[in-house]
Amino acid sequence: MQSLRSFLIPFREGQGILPGSSMIEVLPFANPLTIEGAPGWVVGAMLWRAFNVPLVDLGGLIFGADPDMEAHSRIVMVNALSGHQALPYLGLLGTDAPRLLNLDRSQITTGEIPLEMLEKDEPNKGVLGWAMVNRKLTIVPDLSAIGSALVPLIHHHR
Repeated sequence: MQSLRSFLIPFREGQGILPGSSMIEVLPFANPLTIEGAPGWVVGAMLWRAFNVPLVDLGGLIFGADPDMEAHSRIVMVNALSGHQALPYLGLLGTDAPRLLNLDRSQITTGEIPLEMLEKDEPNKGVLGWAMVNRKLTIVPDLSAIGSALVPLIHHHR
């Protein structure tokens, strides 16, 4: 079996895994700048490496959690994978520092999370796949789709 070096990121209402190559830096949480017209799962933006980087609340996007700025303690900077020069990075909000994790490919299921595993009745947005890690549902965020959805906001607010 092929092992994947990943990072486990705890966030409100759940946890996510990212390939080690997509994570760039972990920063302490700081109050973000406002992005007018942004969906509720985008809590704002921060200036980082000369880019306005949107800060994404995966708990809000995937699980429909209500916004709670007090819950976040980390910003995990990742490559957006959107293919757009205006948006090379995303900031994912975490409740704690990511931790290194080695997964076997066989542990990851691609596609949407079965609705019976969620506490809502609509398909999940922003999910590329999922896994069970330590008996807990763990999502693989679709960084490309999330980034592509945010490109119009960045172009509008430059």
